[in-house]
Amino acid sequence: MRIVQLTDLHVGREGEETDGVNVRENLLKVFRALDANPPDHLVISGDLCYRTGVPEIYAWIRQQLAHFPAPVWFLSGNHDNPEMLAYAFDLDNNFLHEGELYYHAMLGGEEFFFLDTTRYEVSKAQQQWLRTALDGRRGPLYVFMHHPPALMGVPFMDPKYPLRNWPDMQAIFLNYPDEVLVFSGHYHVDKSVHLKNLHIFVTPSTFFQIGQDSTEFRVDHYRIGWRELVWTGEVFQTTVRYLEP
Repeated sequence: MRIVQLTDLHVGREGEETDGVNVRENLLKVFRALDANPPDHLVISGDLCYRTGVPEIYAWIRQQLAHFPAPVWFLSGNHDNPEMLAYAFDLDNNFLHEGELYYHAMLGGEEFFFLDTTRYEVSKAQQQWLRTALDGRRGPLYVFMHHPPALMGVPFMDPKYPLRNWPDMQAIFLNYPDEVLVFSGHYHVDKSVHLKNLHIFVTPSTFFQIGQDSTEFRVDHYRIGWRELVWTGEVFQTTVRYLEP
């Protein structure tokens, strides 16, 4: 099984200025690259919209995905509107819980959990749902969430824009009896953190990547990134791919 994760698309309205980057063309370049080697599943893990959730933007993304040859799964990020996103992509009503978009699903024989961090936190209700779902569960745990459940050592992002209740989420994951693999975005970097049984992978954006050595905002580069997750029998591999903008 091969999964591709895209994150932090930041697509603007038609004609909207998006910091000098043609984010729509960036996304189309990725789709053209994936057409040559389609994955079994595509996960878009939040911040589909440039500033905030807009029906027009979701409609444009859906149009570009109309003929995508694999199932597509969605997360909401802090620049999205979960209810608007769910409506735009005809997501099952069971995915929405009091305005939050979280669920679990089987992808290629593996169970994945998709969490909602739109409000910079995982709500108490969502945490309880996750604890209940994990009670008595064994085996590797695979999670997609927009914000990583840790400080990632990026000096511009960590103090200003972290998941506010990351210690609560770490406690849930560290108490799980087997390996936990979390695939996130939000930070606009390629980075991983490993803590005991918890392995966090941050995927770069299709917009731009942020410098990791300064407390001030700085663009590191404009290469377009995504992540591939591959299972071959009992072997799991993950790789970040880049295109030139």
